[in-house]
Amino acid sequence: MNVCCQHCNAQVRVDMSKLAPGQAARVTCPTCRQPFTVQPQAAEAPPSAQSATSSAREAPNLSADDRAWLRREMEALRVEMERRVTSQVLEAMGVRPTAADTTPDEDEEVKAALVCEPDPAFAQVLCEVLRDLGYQPMAFADLATAWRALDRELHVVVVTEGMTDDAAAGTKILDRLSRMPGAKRRKIFVVHVSNEIRSHDGGLSFVLGANMTLNRADAARAKDLIRKGIAERDKLYRPFLRALEAVQHA
Repeated sequence: MNVCCQHCNAQVRVDMSKLAPGQAARVTCPTCRQPFTVQPQAAEAPPSAQSATSSAREAPNLSADDRAWLRREMEALRVEMERRVTSQVLEAMGVRPTAADTTPDEDEEVKAALVCEPDPAFAQVLCEVLRDLGYQPMAFADLATAWRALDRELHVVVVTEGMTDDAAAGTKILDRLSRMPGAKRRKIFVVHVSNEIRSHDGGLSFVLGANMTLNRADAARAKDLIRKGIAERDKLYRPFLRALEAVQHA
């Protein structure tokens, strides 16, 4: 039988007839040289099931970042569909939602922003920029305090590589943001501040899990750069949000 390598999805031919009934096969992929196990039930599956499984595994490989993005977006769609169905069921039953069952509209006048920056002078510059852009920033120099602030409803998060209590604080914050449900993460514009990476480096922004990069040397242009980044993000998401709205009203 043909099976897919669990590491690289290459097709591997396995002779299950040489094994005892119920015995699993230990196979080494000739392509990537990684070992993996083939369970006996895979050999007993009907041809139609094997064909469907093979077709699914032959789909184009996705990077970890692509899979994370798709998971966030699918979770957002699931939540919106669930909310829509629940609303329709309650309406059909003649039940009107109470104040406790509904989420109040977000106050558009309050757009909270979080600045995770150990340098007080640079943090002040970023806060002034965000205020000029209509946000209400709060700045923290240590990871412990910034970590708690991530529980709030945020519109912008500015994060640097390290903070006063953790040299890897930036990576930890970005990782936590990437694990948020898609609907929540999509509302947050993430700026990664660095001494090394140039501003608006789209490739590294994607790899880092941020929406844009900002080099410290561009502090004087930070307002225009962040404004441009937010505009580009909104333009990118506009087709998706239209599709989401269509699903909600289907």
